[in-house]
Amino acid sequence: MKKFIFVLLVMMFFTAQAFAQLSVSGEVKTGILQTTTEDGIHPKKVRTDAGSKDDAGADQGAPGRFRLNVDYYIPEKTMGFKFRINMQDWASPQNSMWSYFFGYGNYFDDQLTLSLGKLGASPWGTGGPDLWKELEAMGTKGGVRFEYKPYYAPGLNVGFVINSFDRDVDMYPDDEPITMLDVLQESVVGLSYTNDYFHMRTAYRFDSEVDQLRGTASGRDGGQFLYRVEERVLDNYLQGFKLWALGYYYGIGADELNRDEYLANNWFFIEYAPKLFTAQLRTGLDMIKKRTVFNLRPAFYFKLFDNFINVGVQYLYAQDYGKDEGDMGKVYPGSPYYYMEIEPKLQINFSQGAYAALVYNWRREYVRVTEDHLDMEGNLVKDPIKQTQWINFRVGMYF
Repeated sequence: MKKFIFVLLVMMFFTAQAFAQLSVSGEVKTGILQTTTEDGIHPKKVRTDAGSKDDAGADQGAPGRFRLNVDYYIPEKTMGFKFRINMQDWASPQNSMWSYFFGYGNYFDDQLTLSLGKLGASPWGTGGPDLWKELEAMGTKGGVRFEYKPYYAPGLNVGFVINSFDRDVDMYPDDEPITMLDVLQESVVGLSYTNDYFHMRTAYRFDSEVDQLRGTASGRDGGQFLYRVEERVLDNYLQGFKLWALGYYYGIGADELNRDEYLANNWFFIEYAPKLFTAQLRTGLDMIKKRTVFNLRPAFYFKLFDNFINVGVQYLYAQDYGKDEGDMGKVYPGSPYYYMEIEPKLQINFSQGAYAALVYNWRREYVRVTEDHLDMEGNLVKDPIKQTQWINFRVGMYF
């Protein structure tokens, strides 16, 4: 694997000088992470290891992240390929993840783009921050993506994807046929449009009965939908000010027995980032099974000495609602909040895209009541609260 990557990059470097256009970018992130957990039941737990909470896999126990994005394009042939290597399990390089690896070609004066392979880099994804979704991107399977960008509608990109099942098929009866129609029922359609006033993206993934959700009842587990909308006008009147929204839905049209798997995220962002500071407010409404979570996250960071020093804090508040008081309803009936977080940060930004930061996070959340919270008569004797603190010294480079 490592020899293949090295040879591939060397070949691209030398041939790109005369025959092609090569674009390379990426990032490396790591750090030291100490986490302290208390729940009033078990002894306090303190753990320290390598890791970065800067969107770099620390929540999965990874020591950091190495990411490489490559776009190799041959203008004479109007063809090329793109790939992303996303490695978080550094101790086992063979587990490195090819996030996407596909070839593409532009035809009819770039009005039609055809992409083949393990798809990603979607023109119809949510685009972040916080929520990164692309409906045609799948773990180990590939597909075909068609994008149509007509001359008569500049800024429009519309198309569809034919790929395969996005979930396991082992719940489907062995004696039932899996046909071409079943595969076509897993297609994705997408649309994006950009002009001087706004930008929007949206995509929908259909669902067949074949890829039934493991461990659930038979039937359709539902389609998926995502969107992103952002304005492009306000910055002309107040530089650094922008608004955008994004969202993701899973389980649309699911059969009755699978509707408890329904999920929806809807987030709205307001940001003002002049030269001296960055202020952002994110509001969200998440629907998880039979529970709704409202969240609010304000953040403010000073940019000192031409953004050499970045210092500030963000606060996160969430409240959940739900009529069902069982495993799918409100976590703790009557709770004044679901969880709260406060996170101060001091970051030093060096030239050439490098940084070092010291970040502290305090989180307090309500959990579901268990027998450990009750006495012999069933009375609540321990508050169902979990408290987590972490401190993260982290470093990163963008190239």
